[in-house]
Amino acid sequence: MRVKFVVCVGNDIPPEHPTFEAAFVAFFNEVKAMIKRGMSLQVLETACWIEGIFESEVNGKITKAPLYFYDARDFAHEVGLLVESSDGQAVIADPLPSVPLEKVIDVYTEAGLQELVAIVNMEFERALAMSQSATE
Repeated sequence: MRVKFVVCVGNDIPPEHPTFEAAFVAFFNEVKAMIKRGMSLQVLETACWIEGIFESEVNGKITKAPLYFYDARDFAHEVGLLVESSDGQAVIADPLPSVPLEKVIDVYTEAGLQELVAIVNMEFERALAMSQSATE
């Protein structure tokens, strides 16, 4: 499987990275810089993600999936990319650990399934509300 990761922060043209580790370091540094410039929580939650691009070597099929800010942060903590400094601040680990690709694929799969469930639930609620208003 060929993989690459694209850091999407705000409206900048996203650079590609060959590993999740490299993408997370770039993502973390860019988000920190944007926070210093006064980025809103809404932008952080909706316009900052690391897109995984996974290409099958068997059939060439490409799958793209976002890992939004909180999921990326939590995963980075879980795998040791993001650690707490002596003053309690989140910092990039030094040395940077290597994260097995299987773990990266797992976290993207889980995040994608959670997003899909949320969309299905919203559609269900909308359809239910429409059917209830039609019977009134």
